[in-house]
Amino acid sequence: MRERELEFSPENIKGRQYRVPTITGEGSGFGFTFDNLHLPIGWQEKISKVTAVRNGGLENFLNKECEGRGLPPGEVVYDPKTGLPLELSVETDPTSKISLITEFPDREKGLYRGENVNQLMVAIVLQRSLIGFFNLFKADNQMFIPYIDGSDEYGYYSRFLQLPEGFLETGTIITDANYQASLALLAKDIASQFGLTLKGIWFDKQMGILGSVDVLEGDACGYDLDERSRRYEPHNVDTPYQAVVLHGVVASFINHLLRSKDGQA
Repeated sequence: MRERELEFSPENIKGRQYRVPTITGEGSGFGFTFDNLHLPIGWQEKISKVTAVRNGGLENFLNKECEGRGLPPGEVVYDPKTGLPLELSVETDPTSKISLITEFPDREKGLYRGENVNQLMVAIVLQRSLIGFFNLFKADNQMFIPYIDGSDEYGYYSRFLQLPEGFLETGTIITDANYQASLALLAKDIASQFGLTLKGIWFDKQMGILGSVDVLEGDACGYDLDERSRRYEPHNVDTPYQAVVLHGVVASFINHLLRSKDGQA
């Protein structure tokens, strides 16, 4: 555990509206990156919870994850004033890390970005560890931030990946044919980033809610909406690549709904 002074005051970080974080593909060989990985608005109100994290809880969790997945050990760097994690890293070559953006103009948004993250499992471990920290600060009426979990032995899934409250209950049209076609194209692109192929994407005909998404690789591999729990449940998701793709497609849909609700669509 290390500490590092910053040139600005971290307690002035505002955070951003709730969105579902995703891991994005390798692109042009630049490694894996992260979208919507940021501190939630109002995190300062629960700052007292940081004490346990700063006393080693986050670093212990990160190292337990690394050890369980056969990865090199990890490290967390904290801001000494607030206890915010400034950087989470895994000792790969070169070192894989997630860091709080400290450059203007994004430094007050509470955004984290990846650097040298060239292994998907390292990306999953770093993201999961940081999101576990974020979930300490969620508002009482806010959903837990989802993340990818699982193993080769038991399969992979997305924990807490669910529709926000209120959309299923409206009985009105949520998305139209144009948006659904746009999401289908985006889903193909997300799958191709990870070397997979979109098999199909299906929407509820009455409301336009995403019901399921499948990839061609695997045995009927997909995520399906359970309307009773509002969660997207996995089916035969055997690899982390499958999980990251399926999670990314569903996250894109949920984030569209959230932007619409916030008037940002």
